[in-house]
Amino acid sequence: MIETLSILIFIFYLYGFGKLSLAGKSQAITEIFSTGLSSIIVFGITINLLRIPVDWRIFLVAALIIPMHDLIKWRRGGIKFLRIHRPSWQAMIVLLVFIFALIIYCWGPFQYPWFEDDDPWSHAASIKYVAVEKNLNVPSGVFQYLNPYPPGYTIILGVLHQINPSIYWTMKFFNGLFICLGFLFFYMFTEELRGDKNKAVLATFFLAMIPCYLTHFIWSHALVITLFYSAFYFLLKSLKEKKYIWPAIICCAAVALTQPTQAIKFTIMSVLLIISFIPRGIRWKNLGIVVTGASILSLLWWGPVILNAIQGRSEIAIRAGAKVAGHVGDTIEISKSLFSPSGGTATRAYMWEDYCFIRDPNLINNPTGLGLMFCLLLFLGLILGVLNFIKERDPRERSYLLTIFLWLFFTFIGMNTMTFNLPIGLFAFRFWMLFAIPVSILSAEAVISFNKYLNFKWNKILVVILFILAILRVNLPVKWKFNTMKWSYGIHWASDDDINGYVWLRKNLKTNTRVFSFTDNILVLGHDMHTDFWSENYKQAFKDAFNQPLDHLYRNLIKSNYRVLIISPRDIWEYGREAVNNKLRLLNGDSRFTLIFNNPAVKIFHVRESQNIDEVDCGAEINEESDGVCRPPE
Repeated sequence: MIETLSILIFIFYLYGFGKLSLAGKSQAITEIFSTGLSSIIVFGITINLLRIPVDWRIFLVAALIIPMHDLIKWRRGGIKFLRIHRPSWQAMIVLLVFIFALIIYCWGPFQYPWFEDDDPWSHAASIKYVAVEKNLNVPSGVFQYLNPYPPGYTIILGVLHQINPSIYWTMKFFNGLFICLGFLFFYMFTEELRGDKNKAVLATFFLAMIPCYLTHFIWSHALVITLFYSAFYFLLKSLKEKKYIWPAIICCAAVALTQPTQAIKFTIMSVLLIISFIPRGIRWKNLGIVVTGASILSLLWWGPVILNAIQGRSEIAIRAGAKVAGHVGDTIEISKSLFSPSGGTATRAYMWEDYCFIRDPNLINNPTGLGLMFCLLLFLGLILGVLNFIKERDPRERSYLLTIFLWLFFTFIGMNTMTFNLPIGLFAFRFWMLFAIPVSILSAEAVISFNKYLNFKWNKILVVILFILAILRVNLPVKWKFNTMKWSYGIHWASDDDINGYVWLRKNLKTNTRVFSFTDNILVLGHDMHTDFWSENYKQAFKDAFNQPLDHLYRNLIKSNYRVLIISPRDIWEYGREAVNNKLRLLNGDSRFTLIFNNPAVKIFHVRESQNIDEVDCGAEINEESDGVCRPPE
């Protein structure tokens, strides 16, 4: 029930903020939702600067402004609600793509009971902070993905986590939903770019099938790539119509406020887009306002970050090996490494077979490869596209083709910094998801242009169907299998027993039970438990906690409302096996600590307030009156 409520409120946020940003002028649902998603981010940063809590109820009030205004006008007979238009067949196909994407990206993550790999655990920490503290004012270096890292992704999920107490479900589902919305916005942008619904719908289908596009991996890239399409769309519209200037400002700023390296790539792609459209005529005043406005909004966050970095008062939290908490480094020094041609955990030199064949298994955060069918369509699209560009005199067609050619060149060079020994780079392996954009559009161009040479209508339809069936035959099984298979839990965990011990917490304790760990407290957050390791009270109470006398530790746990303590392999890595064994002997010998879970890797203790606490049968529903602990039977 709470999951459904959080989804409905999120949809209402998209609608309400979208109508507010568009001043209630647009009736196109994709325009409303796309600008609404960006507006939530800008609104969150703005109210935080005004010292207004980043609270879901504040967002709800703001989202209600235009709907309530419209309701009043409707009651007075000024407007008509529910203007339902018959959808085009292209819109129906895009809807089918969206539904398919929901299964892949929102159901696939729940096929294993943990977060995959490394990034989601760090994201969970910053999201929990925003959900609990209701602000973005954390000192730098505390979280990997909040200050100096931009907070767009964290704001949306933090607010949604205030509605749904399960951070595990919130992150898995809504991360996938962000990607799915991207297909709707991509169709909207591609149709505007070319003015051809047939090419737009075919390109959207190809984007959903292309192997190197986004997976359901949980990180801010899932949101920022979706924001690309909104920003490109309104940027294009603003070059012609004044009324789209403000939505363009919001959407462009939202990209910069969500992910730093992709924002740089977005800026370059936007410049290439503008250059391509110069022959069609650009209202330079409109463009100047958009650039200025988006820069000002971006500086709401980046201004203080840059100033602190220059003054040497900004640090970035970095993972160190298997420690998710990691260590901190100077912001400016760390930023210099971003432009290394070999930067990025999966960056390498690529060969032709990396494009023609799909690796199995592939990279879960950013897969590589196109597959033979997409390589064929790309080759055909390039040839036909160049021929069309040479003979075409329509400025709209030439601008569209030039944009795609420039994007293809930029993303191809960007992913091959090591292949061509370039002097600089920007996380080359992450260019694969951007490379998929021009490839999918050119693939659609190949099919539609090829059909121009056929004389009969039914031949044209048959060719399109054959291409679609070929893509489905080759790519659909790969896409489905990869995104619904069991993914690894990452390098933070020592073994299956280790991760299963933490999974036990989520399945047997009340959501948001306070769980204490001597090392890497972040990891309990991703399993729906709670800890406030960022607070001053925590830092004072648990400074050098492992070496505190047991009586002192017990008093601090009780005082801070921690009723569960967990011992894991990370404690052995940090303090040594002998020290951990000694600590376990002390805990097992003290009646105030009761062992409630035990496997070869993890020991979980209930911290008793007294000797007379009612037992709770394992598997029973844990209610507010219980101590929040589910114990296995004797």
